[in-house]
Amino acid sequence: MKKTNKQHSHKVSKKDEAQLRLIAFRSAKVKNYIYSNFGSVNGLQFLKYPKEIRNSWVKSKFAENFGLQARQWKAAFDEAFSNIKTNWALTHNEVKLFLGRNDFTEDETYYVNYLFKAYPILHKVLTYQEYEINPKFDHVDQIKMNRLI
Repeated sequence: MKKTNKQHSHKVSKKDEAQLRLIAFRSAKVKNYIYSNFGSVNGLQFLKYPKEIRNSWVKSKFAENFGLQARQWKAAFDEAFSNIKTNWALTHNEVKLFLGRNDFTEDETYYVNYLFKAYPILHKVLTYQEYEINPKFDHVDQIKMNRLI
């Protein structure tokens, strides 16, 4: 996904403009790193814990690799995670529309909506891993649901 941020200013010297371009380039590197490592199905398990990931970057000094001030890389980090969450929310909305147009029971619809709120479980479902089903969903046809997802 590409996003253009436009900022307007008065005259900027060539030196300042070069510095701004460098900051923008480095911020894009942070976002690309986040998208490539957490923007897919394998990143689902981490979406509930972005602050922990950010804190571990601070402790391990990993973020220093990007060459940005702390507030700059944290802003890029937060924006990237926000975009990923938004994309999953949009996917959830499309699935809701699909459920509404087809013959799924209220319990089956509730189960799918539950999965989209529980990212670690959704990750296990989408990667065909074993997971524990919440007892309130014992009566839901799991075979039908796994075909849906």
